[in-house]
Amino acid sequence: MICVDHCNDCRRATGNLLPLWICVPVAFVTVSVIRRSSANPDTDPVKRKTAPAEPRGPWAPAKEIFMPGPASSDSFLGFYHSSERRTRSFCGRCGTYLAYSVNPMPKGWPDMLDILLGTVDREDLDGHALTPERQLWWDCGIDWVQKLATEGAGGLPIHSDVDVSRDIRDPNQAA
Repeated sequence: MICVDHCNDCRRATGNLLPLWICVPVAFVTVSVIRRSSANPDTDPVKRKTAPAEPRGPWAPAKEIFMPGPASSDSFLGFYHSSERRTRSFCGRCGTYLAYSVNPMPKGWPDMLDILLGTVDREDLDGHALTPERQLWWDCGIDWVQKLATEGAGGLPIHSDVDVSRDIRDPNQAA
């Protein structure tokens, strides 16, 4: 399930007004991560970006990596236990919040992994396969955010690049 989330807890945890999630049984997910043991030891992120690409580890079941334990200990994955049954996963190298899980799930539910859609590679997002199909926790939502989610941005100015200054100058001032 691909969803827009109006939950206050997830909004605060992600720092995003409308977190988007891929909610999937963890058994359906495999991941490949950069192992700490084979990573560039340079702590300067600029130098690390210009270094040769770091090798990723083999593909492994997400349940082995997204659960604290031996398989995850050689990755940069970090864990924050926001409550007794809830775990939030993040990159311990750059701080990016990656996923959320509840363990154990309620009776009858498979173990699930909720992955933040913004962490998925761009080429996988360019198609329509990961377009949100529902909105969750609607009753927790913020009125103007719900309106934005259902009606769009309306007449808000659109900036095609990062130079917003040319579009927001005071029209009464000379250019």
